[in-house]
Formats: sequence, structure tokens, C-alpha cells
Amino acid sequence: FQAGDGIRGYAVTGVQTCLFRSRNFLYPVKVRRSGQTFLVKFPDLPEALTEGATREEAMENAFDCLEEAVASRIAGHEDIPKPGFLKDGFAPAVALSALMSAKAALYLARREAGLSNVQLAKRLGLDERQVRRLQDPATSSRLPEIERAIDALGQRLEVRLVSKAPNKKAAAPAKRRAVG
Repeated sequence: FQAGDGIRGYAVTGVQTCLFRSRNFLYPVKVRRSGQTFLVKFPDLPEALTEGATREEAMENAFDCLEEAVASRIAGHEDIPKPGFLKDGFAPAVALSALMSAKAALYLARREAGLSNVQLAKRLGLDERQVRRLQDPATSSRLPEIERAIDALGQRLEVRLVSKAPNKKAAAPAKRRAVG
């Protein structure tokens, strides 16, 4: 599935069937040439705009731009929109880093549960400051700690390994997490 919030699969337990929902942080971008530069904008995050001298540089800058836009929304206690659909599944897109994705997922799961940081801290047996730091993009956190907090909210964090689309530079290691 290509949407930011979609159906992941079915689980059958006895006679009960459950539908799982999943969320990813792969955001489509629009890239266009403007004079001597390439402009990149995120339709789902209107505040996120960047550019580069080449298409490759613009896409590398888009990674940092996306991270900053999501960090700003977390810091401002704002919603993080679901990524839109990728046209034909092959539109240019940029993904958050694994750690930022985990922090954003925790932030959204806590908000969806209707819990404050204090309430989640109590549930985890932690200080409120520790819970705040788990969601703070500027603070280093250990993935197992974030997983434990997400688990306490009745959700599970999953990490996926996805093959890149084949291209001429497939043998060269990627510098950033931009796709397209």
C-alpha cells in the first residue's frame, strides 16, 4: 500500500478477525526546475520547501527539510499529516530517518491515545522529562526505549528494509534517504 495510513493485513484469532492499520513516513515531493536551480516541495507539508543546484542536490536537501518540518511540528505540538499517495508508486519521495520515524510514531501514538506526557510517564514508570526526550527530535534516544513506550500505548513499531528502484547509480551507496 502506498498511503501514509493504510491497511496492512489481517490477523485471525479464533473466530475474530482484526484489521491492522499502519503508518509510514514516506512523503511524496514535487520537483521542478526554476532557472538554474531545482525546487522541491512537499504537498503534505506546505512549510517544507528546499532547492539545490542539481536534482540530486535538491533531493538530498529535501531529506533535511523533511526532518526539520516534522521536528518543528512535534516541537509546536502540531499534527503530522499522513503522507499522500505516490502517483503510480514511483513518484519522487523522501522518507524520514528510522529514528525520526520512531519518534514521530511515538508522538502520534501518544496523541491518538489522548495521553499527556505525564500520563504516559506514569504508565511507563518514568519521569515526564524522559518521555518528553523520547519524542524530542533534537535528543538522542535508544530505539528499545521508544519501542517500549509505543508498546505501552498498545501499538508496535516495525522497521522495513525496502529495495531501491533500479537506476544507473544502483551500485553507488546512497548519501540520503531520498527516493526518486
